[in-house]
Amino acid sequence: MNGNHIIVLGIIIIAFGTGLTIYGQQLLSKSENDKILSQNNNFLEKIKKYQKDIKIKDKKIKELEKWEKKITIKYLEEIHIQMNSLYETISSYSKFKIESKNIESFKKLCKGFNLNQKTNIRISVNKNTYHSLRSLLLLKWENICIQISNLSLSTSYIHPKAYELFLRIREKGEPISILKNTKNSNKDLESWHETFYEMYKLTNELKKLKKEINSY
Repeated sequence: MNGNHIIVLGIIIIAFGTGLTIYGQQLLSKSENDKILSQNNNFLEKIKKYQKDIKIKDKKIKELEKWEKKITIKYLEEIHIQMNSLYETISSYSKFKIESKNIESFKKLCKGFNLNQKTNIRISVNKNTYHSLRSLLLLKWENICIQISNLSLSTSYIHPKAYELFLRIREKGEPISILKNTKNSNKDLESWHETFYEMYKLTNELKKLKKEINSY
């Protein structure tokens, strides 16, 4: 083998080696691309799964919000009715009628009757006995307190604003409980006119909050 043959053989070997190197690089590049593609596909699948989970959770959240709204409005309506009944009882049995609702007019309103007078609300149909105004007002207030206490079973489904308002009503009306004290000698509600006035204002808050929540 002469020098030319050796040069040609060298060139062939170099070309073959270069070809193998290029081919190897192509295989490596393809493998890396396949790996990246696989990772991207897995990532996209995870994104799709997360998006699906988010949609499911959003749907559940919206359903819970609907239930919260329904339950909150139900309680707002029930307590509003009972609070109105409390005010209407005071108003209907008082000899003084008021047009403007302020602290002074409520003082006059609450002084206008005798707590020991009989009402037309029966205690028992069989015995044909009737509540005194004192016992009737106390009964109505205790029913409101029971209703608010029952909210502790549904706090997860009650709008925070509504729950806070219910607690304020119970706290503000606490002085009414003194009516059950048999030793209490008050014959009218003048001593509690501020309490009943605040309760009246809270009744209006119930109405406003119901309208606000209903608009969501």
